[in-house]
Amino acid sequence: MDLKLGLLTLALMGGLTMTTIAQTTEQQLPAPQTRGGKTLMEALTLRQTQRDFLPQKEIDAQTLSNLLWATWGINRPQLQKRTAPTAINSQAIDVYVATAQALWRYDAKENKLLLHKKGDLRCGKFKEAPVLFYYVAPPGDGWAKAHAGSLYQNAGLYCASIGLGNVVIGFKQTLEEIQSRCELPAGREVVVAQAFGWTK
Repeated sequence: MDLKLGLLTLALMGGLTMTTIAQTTEQQLPAPQTRGGKTLMEALTLRQTQRDFLPQKEIDAQTLSNLLWATWGINRPQLQKRTAPTAINSQAIDVYVATAQALWRYDAKENKLLLHKKGDLRCGKFKEAPVLFYYVAPPGDGWAKAHAGSLYQNAGLYCASIGLGNVVIGFKQTLEEIQSRCELPAGREVVVAQAFGWTK
């Protein structure tokens, strides 16, 4: 078994963290687990903002895959429809995933992460959280904030269902830092961010 196949096998088993996955131009995620966790009503009861993360306790690949699917995954493959709604099904929003190693763009169709830029591009007050999501949309999109809100609510409910902490970040200074450091594609800007981690 070659190294790449061995790493993928470990990832599929859910035993590999984002730090230990080899640096490549893309990372295939384990298939999301769409069963289990708490009920919706239980998750709504437990949903809350949590700001104190354990920076050394990483989010494993399986949990990250589940979180991304809950946030902005494809739940009706035959129609390419998503877990969160967008106006007239525009789907004009992307999720970028910042870790200590790199910034990735989530490809929901292929369930993989595509490398955008190497290096630690976690920004703002909660930059020590193991994972941050940056919700990115076209400038001037009047629906962008509403779409981002749908995504981060999905993410928050999934977190509540498994005991993962999260906090939404909308500070202007942080968003400007993300925009300036991350070299987002032309015609794209960060709308809001969200940090994730296991809590103290």
